[in-house]
Amino acid sequence: MSAGAFHRSPEEYARSRAFAPEAEAQIRQSLAQLLPAGVRVADLGAGTGRVTHLLLRQGYPVVAYDLSRRMLTYLVERRPPSSAPLTSIEGDLLHLPFARRAFPAAVCVHVLHLLPDWRLGLSEALRVVEAGGILLLGWTDHVASDPRQRISLKWKELLSQRGLPRTNPLSIADEVVPWLQQRGLPCRAVTAARWTRERSPQDHLKQIEERLYPFFLDIPEPAFDEVFAELKSWAERNLAPLDRTAHTQASFVWQVVSVGQGGGGQGERAG
Repeated sequence: MSAGAFHRSPEEYARSRAFAPEAEAQIRQSLAQLLPAGVRVADLGAGTGRVTHLLLRQGYPVVAYDLSRRMLTYLVERRPPSSAPLTSIEGDLLHLPFARRAFPAAVCVHVLHLLPDWRLGLSEALRVVEAGGILLLGWTDHVASDPRQRISLKWKELLSQRGLPRTNPLSIADEVVPWLQQRGLPCRAVTAARWTRERSPQDHLKQIEERLYPFFLDIPEPAFDEVFAELKSWAERNLAPLDRTAHTQASFVWQVVSVGQGGGGQGERAG
C-alpha cells in the first residue's frame, strides 16, 4: 500500500471516511448475517477501525492489520466497549505474516485500489482464510448524479489529458470478480446498506484542493494547481451554485468470496 495513504492525521482520516450513522448500523447487521457467530476475523487494511469496531460490537475477535502504526494506535485507543479480543499488527498487505488458512474469515474494505499489485494482495488475503471460510471485500457505490461522481470523472479526464497520475480505476465487478471466478472461487454481491448523502459540489472541490486522497501526492504541485483551477472553472459553469446541497443515494456492497479446499493464495508463510 502506498505510504501516501497516511499523509493525513488518523483523526482526519477517520472523519473523512466515516460511514453515515444509518449506514454503519446496516453494515454492522450485515456482518452478523454473513459471518458465523464468534469467529476470529482479520481486518486487512483496518485503518482507523471503522469496520474493526463494528466487528467488536458484534462480539467478533479481531486481528486488525494495517501498514500504519498511527492508524492502529487510533483504532485501539477508540475501541468500543466489547469483551471480544482485539489484536493490532503493523505490516504490508502484500506480505501477510500469518500462516496459511489462519482465519475463518477476513474483511478488506476500500483497500485493493491502494495496492501496487492488487492481485498479489488479494492472493495473500485468500491464502490466510481457511477452507470453507469467507472473505468479504467491501466498497461504496454512488449514483451517477452525485456531484462527487461528476467532479471525480472530470478531474480524472483533465489529469489524463495531461498525462498526469490519477487514481487507480480498479473495478471490483469488472476486474476483481472475473479474476476470482477464473480461480474457481464462488462470489456474490450483497448490498449491505443504502442511505442518502447530503453534499455540495463545493464539499468535494475542497477535498481535492486540500489533497485529501493519497494519490494526489503523485501530482507535481504546479500541475496540480493548474488542473484544479480548470476543474473549478468547469464546476462553476456546470454545477452552480457550488454550495447547493444535493441529496443522492449511496450504497455499501460486500463481495462475499467463499474459499474452498484449494484456497486461493500464493503458498505457505510462517505464522
